[in-house]
Amino acid sequence: MKKLFFTGLIMSVFTLTACNEEMQNKIKQLETQITDLKQEQVVKIEQLQQEQQIKVEQLKKEEMVKVKEQVVLFQKKDEKYPVEFSLITLKTNKDWLNKLLVTQLLEKRSGDDSVSKITDPQEDLISFISQKYQSEIDEAKEHFANQPKEKISGTYFSAIDHTNINYVGQREKLATFTLSNYNYIGGAHGMYHTNYINVDLYKQKVISLDDMFSKEAQEKLKDMLWSRYEPKYRKANGNMGFFFKNKKKLHLPKDFYFSASGINFVYPVYEIGAYADGQKELMLYWQEIAELVNPEYSFGNIVLSE
Repeated sequence: MKKLFFTGLIMSVFTLTACNEEMQNKIKQLETQITDLKQEQVVKIEQLQQEQQIKVEQLKKEEMVKVKEQVVLFQKKDEKYPVEFSLITLKTNKDWLNKLLVTQLLEKRSGDDSVSKITDPQEDLISFISQKYQSEIDEAKEHFANQPKEKISGTYFSAIDHTNINYVGQREKLATFTLSNYNYIGGAHGMYHTNYINVDLYKQKVISLDDMFSKEAQEKLKDMLWSRYEPKYRKANGNMGFFFKNKKKLHLPKDFYFSASGINFVYPVYEIGAYADGQKELMLYWQEIAELVNPEYSFGNIVLSE
């Protein structure tokens, strides 16, 4: 009886040992498979990053429109006034990105958000600009036809408009560009503005605040921006001046860019300060907004402009 008991016990030990060895082998196989999958994922990500890498050496300015002439608008036929306008985009190593940049030019210049559905944005952009300035010249000629120059307010008439796109930088899946515009149609000075275009190279789209933050989070951002704005612009007598007089008046601008420290929100000329102050920025640190950023664009995944 004892022999049978010990024999059974020994057999059980051998069986358990065999099972343990088999289990260990399966665990090792699974670990190997997991490691292989991780390596494959890393390779795929690296390949994707390589595919979406903007090759700086291939960036090339492309002049789409350039007009430079002089027209007679007033009674003094010997006096001519400048008409200049140009559109310059960037030609990259990606066709879809080239089209996206031209579409952004058309959208910003026309003020129409629906242009993203246009098949040939370049043709529409050239047509829009040409019609716009021909219309302005015709209107000016008609308006000033019977007025001497001395009675016309402002320094002198002109139609000048220059727009160009520049490359800021890329890290991983995000590339940042600027769209700068300067225009002058007479008076003491012209107007200028710089838009920031943040492109998700994986999704091939422009990133908006709605992509970055929920509506609820955007309300919290406004509170945080007010805490930056108020102490800086409140006067000694407590007056907030002519700009954002209270928290409700402050809004989130459409233009923003990423930096190593946080997100910079860019306000147009005259929104915070005088013309001479230029565009003003309010910055929020990553540590402050970490819980507000949508997971896809959280600090760990965010791409920072250089």
